[in-house]
Amino acid sequence: MIGPRESAIIASLALVGCGGASAVVSARQRYEPFTCTSYVGPRVIATIADPRLSEVSGLAVSRTHPNVFYVQNDSGEPHARFFAIDAAGVVLAEHAVGEALLAFDLEEIAIGPGRDPAHDAIYLADIGDNDARNGRGGRSAIQVLRVDEPPAPPRGTPPITTVLTPVDRFELRYPEGPIDCEAFFVEPDSGDLYLLGKVASGPAPIFVAHAPLSTTAPNALVRVGQTLSARDLGDSITAASLAPDGVHLAVRTYRHALLFTRETNEGWAEALAREPVMLPRLHEPQGEAIAFFDAGGTILSITEGESAPIHALDPDCPVTAE
Repeated sequence: MIGPRESAIIASLALVGCGGASAVVSARQRYEPFTCTSYVGPRVIATIADPRLSEVSGLAVSRTHPNVFYVQNDSGEPHARFFAIDAAGVVLAEHAVGEALLAFDLEEIAIGPGRDPAHDAIYLADIGDNDARNGRGGRSAIQVLRVDEPPAPPRGTPPITTVLTPVDRFELRYPEGPIDCEAFFVEPDSGDLYLLGKVASGPAPIFVAHAPLSTTAPNALVRVGQTLSARDLGDSITAASLAPDGVHLAVRTYRHALLFTRETNEGWAEALAREPVMLPRLHEPQGEAIAFFDAGGTILSITEGESAPIHALDPDCPVTAE
């Protein structure tokens, strides 16, 4: 059941397109950085009951369509696909990425610039590699798939199924062999792709594939730095999400959610090397999906598993009179 606070979230989203003010804003718009980094929660805003979504490992929130979230499952999918759901956890659409395009281990989904930089695209990151983590070789290359963000799905009808084309396929190669990875985000201005390695101990490597990216030849991933150790961060990194302002980065581990802030003229390698803000404990058994709900800083998280709840962490700072 949706409570009063969750209803308020949906109501605020519904203001978009009706002349009302809302934290959800149009694609490619610039956002003022939020300043509150003190959080409360978690609270459950919904439950995903659809049996097709039992292994959610990626979450992105549309900046164009009110009340639309994008999620994708982990490995085992029949083809590359993602789902659109609403803030009540109801599936609105199933989107196939290309015609039966295969994916090895989908781990992340993100919003970023499209072919037309004025509009958003969906980036589906096929970057998982359990064999590399377990010392059994691993993948010679990984891939990121990009499609234009689809139109807003209809409401009040059974979920629709679509095939999205054209698809931009970016093949990525690490500089020193395969690495397991589950965390990925896209720089909104440059279109650079960032990946954070998944390690059981020690620092996680930070890689970037600089735009413009090729769809006909492998793109080199460049190691630009490393995070604090997995022990300092509370566990292995399983997800990441860049805030609409491009200044704050939410990072998920199995046990914790973390908030990093980038200073003016600073790169993410420097920002991720600092100690983050430790957010309230989410108590999720296998948290692998995180995203910013809006430009005000609210953070959403989802764990793998059947009937998974959608948790929200809310900024909690005193309002100062101007």
